[in-house]
Amino acid sequence: MNAEDHAAAIVDAVDAAIAAPKIDRDATAAVHTALARARTFAVGISGADGEEAAIELDYADVLYKAYERSTGATTPDSPEPRIQHISRQILALSRAVSQTNEAVMTLGRIKEVRQ
Repeated sequence: MNAEDHAAAIVDAVDAAIAAPKIDRDATAAVHTALARARTFAVGISGADGEEAAIELDYADVLYKAYERSTGATTPDSPEPRIQHISRQILALSRAVSQTNEAVMTLGRIKEVRQ
């Protein structure tokens, strides 16, 4: 697989997770797998873009895990705390998707050189 293939796999996994009826650990499992494979690929690429992509992919994975932890927490019953809890979940998922976008853009800059 080249950088574009990895980027496409990540986008497909995120699309599938977002389309799931409930975005939980099961829905994001494919995202973690795609990010890990792309990170392994990026680590093998020499140069700043490969290193930057690996770091960004790692960070995106951490943000998805943070989102998953927020979904496992008990949702408060009273309205105000419940809204705050849901807002934190939405913010966590938004951060994860935004970081994934940055990582995919960095993967797009990688030009694999084969001898």
